Amino acid sequence: MATMTMVTFSTALTILIMNLHYCGPSARPVPAWARAFLLGYLARGLCVRERGEPCGQSRQPESPRSPQPPERGAGPPAGPCREPRCLCHQEELLRHVATIAHTFRSHRAAQQRHEDWKRLARVMDRFFLGIFFSMALVMSLLVLVQAL
Repeated sequence: MATMTMVTFSTALTILIMNLHYCGPSARPVPAWARAFLLGYLARGLCVRERGEPCGQSRQPESPRSPQPPERGAGPPAGPCREPRCLCHQEELLRHVATIAHTFRSHRAAQQRHEDWKRLARVMDRFFLGIFFSMALVMSLLVLVQAL
Protein backbone atom coordinates (compact mmCIF):
# COMPACT_ATOMS: atom_id res chain seq x y z
CA MET A 1 0.00 0.00 0.00
CA ALA A 2 2.81 2.41 0.86
CA THR A 3 4.58 1.65 -2.41
CA MET A 4 1.45 2.40 -4.39
CA THR A 5 1.02 5.69 -2.51
CA MET A 6 4.62 6.71 -3.22
CA VAL A 7 4.27 5.86 -6.91
CA THR A 8 1.05 7.90 -7.10
CA PHE A 9 2.65 10.92 -5.42
CA SER A 10 5.76 10.56 -7.55
CA THR A 11 3.71 10.56 -10.75
CA ALA A 12 1.64 13.58 -9.65
CA LEU A 13 4.75 15.53 -8.67
CA THR A 14 6.45 14.64 -11.97
CA ILE A 15 3.49 16.08 -13.85
CA LEU A 16 3.63 19.25 -11.72
CA ILE A 17 7.38 19.68 -12.28
CA MET A 18 7.04 19.09 -16.03
CA ASN A 19 4.27 21.71 -16.22
CA LEU A 20 6.50 24.22 -14.43
CA HIS A 21 9.53 23.37 -16.56
CA TYR A 22 7.71 23.80 -19.86
CA CYS A 23 5.90 26.97 -18.83
CA GLY A 24 6.05 29.11 -21.96
CA PRO A 25 7.37 32.65 -22.31
CA SER A 26 3.82 33.98 -22.27
CA ALA A 27 3.43 32.84 -18.66
CA ARG A 28 3.20 35.17 -15.72
CA PRO A 29 6.41 36.01 -13.85
CA VAL A 30 7.37 33.82 -10.90
CA PRO A 31 5.53 35.15 -7.80
CA ALA A 32 7.57 37.22 -5.36
CA TRP A 33 7.25 34.73 -2.49
CA ALA A 34 8.44 31.85 -4.72
CA ARG A 35 11.27 33.99 -6.04
CA ALA A 36 12.43 34.88 -2.54
CA PHE A 37 11.94 31.52 -0.81
CA LEU A 38 12.31 28.86 -3.50
CA LEU A 39 14.76 30.54 -5.89
CA GLY A 40 16.65 32.25 -3.07
CA TYR A 41 16.92 30.23 0.13
CA LEU A 42 15.88 26.75 -1.00
CA ALA A 43 17.99 26.87 -4.18
CA ARG A 44 21.04 27.84 -2.13
CA GLY A 45 20.34 25.10 0.43
CA LEU A 46 19.92 22.41 -2.22
CA CYS A 47 22.87 23.67 -4.31
CA VAL A 48 20.73 24.30 -7.39
CA ARG A 49 22.69 26.88 -9.31
CA GLU A 50 23.41 28.18 -12.77
CA ARG A 51 26.37 26.85 -14.73
CA GLY A 52 29.70 28.12 -13.48
CA GLU A 53 28.20 29.36 -10.22
CA PRO A 54 29.79 27.91 -7.04
CA CYS A 55 27.51 26.15 -4.55
CA GLY A 56 26.16 28.40 -1.81
CA GLN A 57 26.56 31.57 -3.85
CA SER A 58 23.35 31.36 -5.82
CA ARG A 59 22.60 34.52 -7.79
CA GLN A 60 19.93 36.68 -6.30
CA PRO A 61 16.89 36.42 -8.53
CA GLU A 62 16.20 39.69 -10.26
CA SER A 63 12.69 40.96 -10.56
CA PRO A 64 12.00 41.23 -14.27
CA ARG A 65 11.33 44.70 -15.58
CA SER A 66 8.31 45.14 -17.72
CA PRO A 67 9.20 46.27 -21.21
CA GLN A 68 8.34 49.87 -21.98
CA PRO A 69 6.72 50.75 -25.29
CA PRO A 70 8.76 52.95 -27.59
CA GLU A 71 8.13 56.62 -27.08
CA ARG A 72 6.88 58.75 -29.94
CA GLY A 73 9.15 61.63 -30.56
CA ALA A 74 12.21 59.93 -29.09
CA GLY A 75 15.37 61.20 -30.65
CA PRO A 76 16.45 64.59 -31.88
CA PRO A 77 13.72 67.12 -32.50
CA ALA A 78 12.44 67.47 -36.02
CA GLY A 79 12.78 70.73 -37.79
CA PRO A 80 14.04 72.45 -40.85
CA CYS A 81 17.67 71.72 -41.24
CA ARG A 82 19.95 72.58 -44.13
CA GLU A 83 22.18 69.53 -43.81
CA PRO A 84 20.98 66.57 -45.90
CA ARG A 85 22.39 63.92 -43.52
CA CYS A 86 21.03 65.37 -40.29
CA LEU A 87 19.20 62.93 -37.99
CA CYS A 88 16.16 65.15 -37.82
CA HIS A 89 15.34 63.98 -41.36
CA GLN A 90 15.48 60.38 -40.27
CA GLU A 91 12.49 60.28 -37.89
CA GLU A 92 10.97 57.22 -39.48
CA LEU A 93 14.29 55.39 -39.23
CA LEU A 94 14.49 56.30 -35.54
CA ARG A 95 10.95 55.00 -34.98
CA HIS A 96 11.90 51.70 -36.61
CA VAL A 97 15.01 51.40 -34.45
CA ALA A 98 12.90 52.13 -31.35
CA THR A 99 10.41 49.43 -32.39
CA ILE A 100 13.22 46.93 -32.89
CA ALA A 101 14.67 47.81 -29.48
CA HIS A 102 11.24 47.42 -27.86
CA THR A 103 10.76 44.02 -29.52
CA PHE A 104 14.20 42.90 -28.38
CA ARG A 105 13.50 44.00 -24.78
CA SER A 106 10.12 42.26 -24.67
CA HIS A 107 11.67 39.07 -26.14
CA ARG A 108 14.43 39.18 -23.52
CA ALA A 109 11.88 39.67 -20.71
CA ALA A 110 9.86 36.68 -21.95
CA GLN A 111 13.01 34.59 -22.16
CA GLN A 112 13.94 35.58 -18.58
CA ARG A 113 10.47 34.54 -17.34
CA HIS A 114 10.89 31.19 -19.09
CA GLU A 115 14.33 30.65 -17.50
CA ASP A 116 12.96 31.55 -14.04
CA TRP A 117 10.21 28.92 -14.35
CA LYS A 118 12.75 26.33 -15.48
CA ARG A 119 14.97 27.11 -12.49
CA LEU A 120 11.97 26.91 -10.16
CA ALA A 121 11.18 23.46 -11.59
CA ARG A 122 14.78 22.34 -10.98
CA VAL A 123 14.65 23.50 -7.35
CA MET A 124 11.33 21.78 -6.68
CA ASP A 125 12.50 18.61 -8.45
CA ARG A 126 15.61 18.43 -6.26
CA PHE A 127 13.49 19.04 -3.13
CA PHE A 128 10.98 16.31 -3.96
CA LEU A 129 13.79 13.94 -4.93
CA GLY A 130 15.21 14.31 -1.42
CA ILE A 131 11.81 13.63 0.12
CA PHE A 132 11.26 10.60 -2.11
CA PHE A 133 14.70 9.20 -1.34
CA SER A 134 14.28 9.62 2.42
CA MET A 135 10.80 8.02 2.33
CA ALA A 136 12.14 5.06 0.32
CA LEU A 137 14.97 4.68 2.84
CA VAL A 138 12.58 4.78 5.81
CA MET A 139 10.24 2.26 4.19
CA SER A 140 13.15 -0.06 3.39
CA LEU A 141 14.38 0.15 6.96
CA LEU A 142 10.88 -0.60 8.27
CA VAL A 143 10.65 -3.70 6.05
CA LEU A 144 14.07 -4.89 7.27
CA VAL A 145 13.17 -4.30 10.93
CA GLN A 146 9.91 -6.21 10.53
CA ALA A 147 11.79 -9.10 8.91
CA LEU A 148 13.99 -9.49 12.00
